[in-house]
Amino acid sequence: MVYIIPALALLALTFVMPRVNPYRPPLFDLDGPIAIFAYYLTLSGAGNIAPLTATLIVLFLVARPGISFVRRIKEFVILWLIVFVIMQGWTFAEVRLKNMFQQPRPVIVGLATEPAAAPSLQMTLEDFYKLGENPNERRAQLAKILTPEFKTIPMDERIRVHWAGMTDYGFPSGHSVGAMMNAMFFLAMGLSYLSVRRMWLPHLVLVWSLLICYSRPTLREHSPTQVLAGGTIGICLALIAFMVARLLIARFVEPAESRSQATRLQHSAT
Repeated sequence: MVYIIPALALLALTFVMPRVNPYRPPLFDLDGPIAIFAYYLTLSGAGNIAPLTATLIVLFLVARPGISFVRRIKEFVILWLIVFVIMQGWTFAEVRLKNMFQQPRPVIVGLATEPAAAPSLQMTLEDFYKLGENPNERRAQLAKILTPEFKTIPMDERIRVHWAGMTDYGFPSGHSVGAMMNAMFFLAMGLSYLSVRRMWLPHLVLVWSLLICYSRPTLREHSPTQVLAGGTIGICLALIAFMVARLLIARFVEPAESRSQATRLQHSAT
């Protein structure tokens, strides 16, 4: 697909974009309008929103003109099940990948090193991630630090609360996986089944998904490496979903549609 290389290149820009890479200061202020916008972008790509986004994408695809109601139902079931199975598989794999690579999030690195004389985290990175298998212990430690009185890193109240949930490892970025999977699957299916006039929405979803990816390092919750890895995985999952969808539609939907059309033509001829 012609979109893959440009999408990966845009994700890679997080390494060099001013104020975005959390390891290359100066950074955006976490109490400023850019950070607040990034916060809401991050919320729009959260794990509990991704299935809804995928469902709306599938509905838009099957609502295209020129196909029968029966085909719409069949395509909806096939596409939704494919996306659901892949998302569930990724949910299972994400935790294992993060625990395998054990790459900390920039927010935890910052709390463990700033200020240099007395770091806010009050323990080393290694000790933080050793706080049991239950993330509630890490969450309790972050909640103890990130109180309304926390002033070491000025930030909006909403971002402070969000930071307290950053208890797991960061590689790869789950937000980037979900965002790029939805966007690239929508684009691939759209190029195959939608008219040019209806391609405005897949392109808009791609822009939105890229902004979700940019929001993660802007909030210092993921590094560019974690975002690029997540986006790459999301694109790969989208291609798998697309190939399976094309195969199943060609096998179970299009032949029946052709037979139905042939029958209608015969009836009209008689």
